[in-house]
Amino acid sequence: MFKKSDKLICFFLVLAVFGLIPEGATAANVKQNKSSLELMLQIEDAVSNVAESVGNAVVGISTEKTRQVTSYFRNYGDDIFDEFFQNFFFGNSRQREYKQIGLGSGVIINSHGYILTNEHVISGADKINVTLADGREFEAKLKGSDYRADLAVIKIDAADLPYAELGDSDTLKTGQWAIAIGNPFSFAVASPNPSVTLGVISSLHRSLPSFSSRSRAYLDLIQTDAAINPGNSGGPLVNIQGKVIGINVAIISSGGGSEGIGFAIPINDAKLILKNLLRGEKVLYGRESVDGDYGVVRIKIVTRKETEIPVMYRIKKKAGDWFVYDISVEGVSLVNNYRSQFNSIIVRSSYKDLIKKL
Repeated sequence: MFKKSDKLICFFLVLAVFGLIPEGATAANVKQNKSSLELMLQIEDAVSNVAESVGNAVVGISTEKTRQVTSYFRNYGDDIFDEFFQNFFFGNSRQREYKQIGLGSGVIINSHGYILTNEHVISGADKINVTLADGREFEAKLKGSDYRADLAVIKIDAADLPYAELGDSDTLKTGQWAIAIGNPFSFAVASPNPSVTLGVISSLHRSLPSFSSRSRAYLDLIQTDAAINPGNSGGPLVNIQGKVIGINVAIISSGGGSEGIGFAIPINDAKLILKNLLRGEKVLYGRESVDGDYGVVRIKIVTRKETEIPVMYRIKKKAGDWFVYDISVEGVSLVNNYRSQFNSIIVRSSYKDLIKKL
């Protein structure tokens, strides 16, 4: 195995052989290039370490759903004749069953076999199968899910499993490294090993509204250019330290594949309802969800046009009371966009008093 010093020597030998080092290059130039290469090799090592450590905790998920479709008796090419046989033998219609297969990813969050994924990955499934990175397969049971958050927890009967550490998504900054891990197109690749893609945090507090083909609206998402493809849903988005900062959930694409516009649910949002999901409890909205000294209050404000606007208050405990430290309206943070007004009006308000005023 090559050491870093060997790689550096080979690198500069190649440059010299192909004449890529100019004649007037000074020792300072070479030293600077060497430092740059060392930095790149350090990043390479960091990504490889994350791929190995977190990759072992990423699973492939396949689901089976039984669906019924209506089929009609149309075999004779004559509408009147066909209608007679349809009504006489089958009534108005007949039902056929077929198996619908779904694919996604998930991340093991403790050694006892609990796996965090997207709700839409396992929604309506009659059977949930999990494939570990080492190739072992298990049938999973649904522990809890929440449609609105698009998160779910499933469990397999296994012990001493590798698991990923959950990070802190509230400390994220645009431009930081982001690594997406999952099992895209696993039906074609036919390998249990997850794929790893590298990018950056492109933006924060993004929203994806609902539309005709998707009734679910997403708020306060992380945007990344790390490639996310079909099958990545439910897999982790991690930082360069290997801590989970989000759960991959969606992409914007004109062709169905990655175009560098992917989205993940912030892991701190997942933490707030994780206890509910683990216990199989319903997540209640319009009231606080608290985890330690931090929490979230979700409400809906009805405008004069009778449309509902989702508002999320981030709260934290201080001196025995809960105070608002951020407000997001339709996924847009007022702290980031209206910091001066926010600090002067809201930051000292108790969220209970604030909600009474609304």
